Amino acid sequence: MRRFQPLIFRTLGAALVFLLACSRPEPGQHAGEGPPSAAAAPAEVPSAGASLLLVTLDTWRWDYIGVSGGGKVATPNLDRLAREGVYEPEAETPYPLTSPAHGSLLTGLLPLHHGLLDVIGYRLAPGTPTLAEAFQAKGFGTAAFISSIVLDRRHGLDRGFQAYDEGSVGGRAAPDPNLPERDGAETTAAALRYLAGRPPGEPLFLWVHYYDMHWPYRSRSVYDAKYPGDAYAAQTAFVDDEVGKLVAALRADAGRSWRLILVGDHGEGFFDHHEKGHGMALYRSTLHVPLILYPKPSRPLAHAKPWRLEDLDPTAREWFGLGAAGVSDGESLFRAGGSGRLLPSLTVQPSVRYNVNPCLGVRRDALMYMRHGAEELYDLAADPGESRDLAGDPGHRKIFQELRAACDGALPAEKLQGVLSRAVPTQQVDLQGLQGLGYIGGYVPDMGRLQRAHIHQVCDDEAAFEHAKQVYRASRDPDPMQRAYEELLGRYPRAALFQQQFGLFLLGQRDLEGAAVAFERALRVNARDTVSLVNLGGLELARGWVDRARLLFESALALDPDDPVSHKNLGIIYSQYLKDPAKAVAHYRRYLEIGPDSDEKIVREYIRSVEQGTR
Repeated sequence: MRRFQPLIFRTLGAALVFLLACSRPEPGQHAGEGPPSAAAAPAEVPSAGASLLLVTLDTWRWDYIGVSGGGKVATPNLDRLAREGVYEPEAETPYPLTSPAHGSLLTGLLPLHHGLLDVIGYRLAPGTPTLAEAFQAKGFGTAAFISSIVLDRRHGLDRGFQAYDEGSVGGRAAPDPNLPERDGAETTAAALRYLAGRPPGEPLFLWVHYYDMHWPYRSRSVYDAKYPGDAYAAQTAFVDDEVGKLVAALRADAGRSWRLILVGDHGEGFFDHHEKGHGMALYRSTLHVPLILYPKPSRPLAHAKPWRLEDLDPTAREWFGLGAAGVSDGESLFRAGGSGRLLPSLTVQPSVRYNVNPCLGVRRDALMYMRHGAEELYDLAADPGESRDLAGDPGHRKIFQELRAACDGALPAEKLQGVLSRAVPTQQVDLQGLQGLGYIGGYVPDMGRLQRAHIHQVCDDEAAFEHAKQVYRASRDPDPMQRAYEELLGRYPRAALFQQQFGLFLLGQRDLEGAAVAFERALRVNARDTVSLVNLGGLELARGWVDRARLLFESALALDPDDPVSHKNLGIIYSQYLKDPAKAVAHYRRYLEIGPDSDEKIVREYIRSVEQGTR
């Protein structure tokens, strides 16, 4: 039987990835310190046999719809719904990332209460009531059709959906590993197949999610030709046509009357205020999204603006007579009032990625206060482009101090730390797809030891690094990519995830000594980094330092008992170096149960030989 080689790293396409492990929330525990107060039950509005279609358009900027007047793209299907229904050009998201934003939309809770803080390592807090559960309890058929791994079942948003259709995402092998999403045409087709198979007249709640406007963009020759040089506009026009197909099917559905809610989860920066993508800052370009309710409800939407994603859960409940949830941060748009309410927004991505301050904000009426490495204040009514920072204006000193204190109260560091600490392990196949979308995650920063940085500088550095990655993919010249890592880590030395990724990059270049140094630096910042523990263990084993390697793999298993890489390497250590077949077999069996690879046949032969006494 041939000898195994120590498994230093596992190659998944261009990505080199492993697991990160953190603690799960306790069952029944709310994902924040103190749940929101119970909402008064709204008066029920009879549904009259109506069904609801919720369409979420991922990464939908407020100005990429024809009726906005922006002139960036033609969207005739969305425009018609907006004209005939209720159209709000600039609703707001409480968090400019997909999973947290959808968590608020489907629960009526803010992220600190529903528990989803990024797209990688968090689940909906146990016991959190969802809109789908409310519809199901009223006898509706419930089904979701999602288009990205960032909304797959592990986040818990499938709760209450009798069917949760993930297509080729959600841990399955995608046709293209660099596009871990489902093409919108496939999502539409899946939703229409489901609709065609339901009994006539059965009331339904359907959620259809499109991801096509999120980078990386697919090539679409017809649409790309209409919008040369603007791939985002091309994707928007494509999604408009897909929405048109859905609406046509609903109009042909004689057995049901349909109501629609169409909304973005967050926008896209396009370098407004230095941000290329989303998730790092809290400016209008990523917080503001279009919202359409169709047809126009018989009762007016009387609530003061801005309207928010967390308002849509109580609004839908009242529109369909479902009764209020027990707790809610949102307010029904059918209810008058809302003027002067405090609206928190946040993103911890700067902390998770760069170990710098998070970006926190609160809005009251037209005034938006934002805190990162600096403080900013904008009057969105007088200055919607956020070009005049009023933080230092003597005339706004009082309101500035009030909003600063309100931000402290709404988003305290200790509460952020508590929710962040409830991250859950990320599976390797999940992380592969998420890296294809530009995400890395799993690190829980210490909110008391964050580097201070202005968010503009962080966004500039992120854009420069992403450009270097694109150049590297095209040229395969490692030297500029290595310099990009070194420059980034020179500015953010405690960016544990980038230290880890630098180690993986150096492994790919066969610079084993440099990789070991990078992994050690990552572990000095984050001792729970199982990726670095496993890879450093493999390097030590390759150098013959068996005891040190064993300790590193055992440390990784203490954090994540289901890491197949550590079990396999411990099997190697006990079978080939420490001559303890019983322990080797125990680890090999667990490796086979969790995630066998190309060495599966050899491992089984070893176990069989031990059992037969021939070894």
